Amino acid sequence: MKKVINIILIVCCVLITGCSDDDNVSSALKIIKADVNIKAAGGEASIEFQSASPVEVVVDAEWCEVTEQTASLIKISVEANADFPGRSALITISDGMEKQVLTLVQEGAVFIYDESEQIQRVGNEGASLPVEIYGSFPCEVNIPETDKGWLSYVPAEDGKGGSFVVSKNTTGTMRGSIVKVTCGERAYSYAIMQYDAVNLLGTYQGQYISLLDQQNYGLSNVVISGPDASGVYTIDGLLEGETGCAVKAVYENNMFSISAGQKLKAYDQQPELDIYFGLMNLSARPYWTSEYTVGLAPIFVEGVGMGLSFEDNGGMPNTFAALCFSFFAGDTYYQDYEILLRCLLYRPN
Repeated sequence: MKKVINIILIVCCVLITGCSDDDNVSSALKIIKADVNIKAAGGEASIEFQSASPVEVVVDAEWCEVTEQTASLIKISVEANADFPGRSALITISDGMEKQVLTLVQEGAVFIYDESEQIQRVGNEGASLPVEIYGSFPCEVNIPETDKGWLSYVPAEDGKGGSFVVSKNTTGTMRGSIVKVTCGERAYSYAIMQYDAVNLLGTYQGQYISLLDQQNYGLSNVVISGPDASGVYTIDGLLEGETGCAVKAVYENNMFSISAGQKLKAYDQQPELDIYFGLMNLSARPYWTSEYTVGLAPIFVEGVGMGLSFEDNGGMPNTFAALCFSFFAGDTYYQDYEILLRCLLYRPN
């Protein structure tokens, strides 16, 4: 009888011990290593984990897909993000008893370029023109087929831009190209023009907006000539209907530079008044002395090809805005004759 009781006690102990072990089983799901920071161009995230049981993986974004799962490794394919904002997705890993939640973060697409380099002007001797342009995706430089004989592009070794290489111009005329650069879904264009001062001489037509009445006006006969023995050029015809009002300019940095404060002539209808040439900045402040200047340089004009535009050359405070032709009585300002906004010149057809 004693033996029977002992056997029963041993069996009960075994049963009790077995039940106690089952009740104390705990989850051992651990994240060992997680690579979940992804570039905008896309790629692969990976998670190394440890678990005593099989796991289930759920990702809450359509642009992520689990491509591989083993007993210790999860790989997730991440699509490219062409948008500027970054984005994130939640990755949930569960073994049925415990779960781990990780955040996958993807950068937004960036496209870096220098706006001051958008318009490139170079003389007929040719040159190498460095530009800074790069982004989250490879940059593709698209030079028109018709211009590849004189224009090429060499990428920089660091991947952050390159140089436009312009060959010598022996055509006797000004030439130019619009080069489009794409980076993912974004694009930027460069205007590259090659010429010397001699290629800019001749007769132009033009148009402008008058600041005095906000109306559009045309210029029928603007003539650029020179240089004289002192290297000075003449630009005549900017004041429509008024003869003898040519302004003087010098040629430097691939553009004509025109100074304010030029006394042009006595006004025919009131000889006691003189017509002066001046410049106005974006604050609508006029300048009448020669230390202030504006540039006249080639640009691409929609519908007519290349033309000439008056633009800021660093010679004025707060940026150039308009050309001023005004009356002076002696050295004293009297009133405005005409103020030209957005003045463009182009060759007649």
